[in-house]
Amino acid sequence: MLYSSAFLHCKHWLGCRPASPNLESSLLSQARPTDMPATMKRVNLVLSIFVASYLLRCSSARGGLSVFSYPRGVAKSERNHSWNVQNSMKYCDRTRIPLPLLTSIRDYGPVISAALKMLHELGGGALTLSNGVYYVQSPIEIHSFTCLLGGGSATTLIKVRPDSPSFHPKKGVVRASKANHVVIHGISINGNKKNQRTETQKDLFGRFGVHLSSCKYVWMKDVSVYNNYAAGINVHGSSTVSSSHVAIQRLFVDRNGGDGISFSNTRHASIAGGSLSKNGRHGVSIRGGKNILLRKISLLENGRKSKGCGVSVSGKAYSVRLEDVYIGDSPRAGVCTKDSKDISVFRSVVNNTMDKNAYCFHLTNAESFSDEETVCNDGSGKKFNKNSGMNLTARFSRAF
Repeated sequence: MLYSSAFLHCKHWLGCRPASPNLESSLLSQARPTDMPATMKRVNLVLSIFVASYLLRCSSARGGLSVFSYPRGVAKSERNHSWNVQNSMKYCDRTRIPLPLLTSIRDYGPVISAALKMLHELGGGALTLSNGVYYVQSPIEIHSFTCLLGGGSATTLIKVRPDSPSFHPKKGVVRASKANHVVIHGISINGNKKNQRTETQKDLFGRFGVHLSSCKYVWMKDVSVYNNYAAGINVHGSSTVSSSHVAIQRLFVDRNGGDGISFSNTRHASIAGGSLSKNGRHGVSIRGGKNILLRKISLLENGRKSKGCGVSVSGKAYSVRLEDVYIGDSPRAGVCTKDSKDISVFRSVVNNTMDKNAYCFHLTNAESFSDEETVCNDGSGKKFNKNSGMNLTARFSRAF
């Protein structure tokens, strides 16, 4: 099942929906082998990629893709964070290559990576995946000015094969490093964590669903990431080159071993619409960076393995805003902050009724924390913890 049953609790405006429990079996049934020999299939695949790229290079239509039209009525704050979307979308129109699904190929990682690299060298374009299951045993590398497009997160699946070799030294089933203007749209990523080697730490190295390192101008929409050993999505920046301008819409992150989404040294990022549930650590972790917006998302039952939080903000992160966010059943607290500044929670619901020791807010060394019109229903009856030794400066616009 792609999505947890917890998604059934999402509110209508979140756009959450449960998927068919027989989704993967139905996708597999669409990918039937042909009578063609395996070698000939690979030759035809390579030829189809190059022929399609040549024809589409010569006759590709200019202008915006209707499927990528920016939704009306999006909040101004989200537009400010996501202004790069239109600029990244234009590269999807330069060249489009359809990638057929052949069951004779055991590892689509190198095939998809090679096609995206070719598009990058041509000046940018989109690789479109068919409906079905693309099995991988190695990471998929995305390059600048390229788009990885599926038919929808409910129909196009990238899945790690059982007992796949270590990804070391690379990280992520789908990954990009120092890439600009990248689009990922309409796919699901299944890390298949229950069927992977666990003998050594190297076997589990880098098992993120999506890993973005020092990338700029990234747009992800209608993406589902689940069953990965580490974080579902890891957006990482170094001390010298941060990741920035990352816009995520309609995201579903479920049952990953680490954080649902981890932002580290990331600037100008937004998540709008979707659900993050039953991830082992925090639902969303923000370490360092600034200008992060979470809007109209649901965070349910995250942090059960490590007593985590719905949203964790730490490492001198600056300017983080939550709007219309629903947080439920987090063992430690709905929102945790440590050594951070300018955190605001607006029109949200924090519902921690399952664990009597949980709080709505757990604040440590938090400077300028504001809360407006938040409904707080926690098991302890307290709005925020006040342990001894806490250096807390907070203001609340509404008392409970």
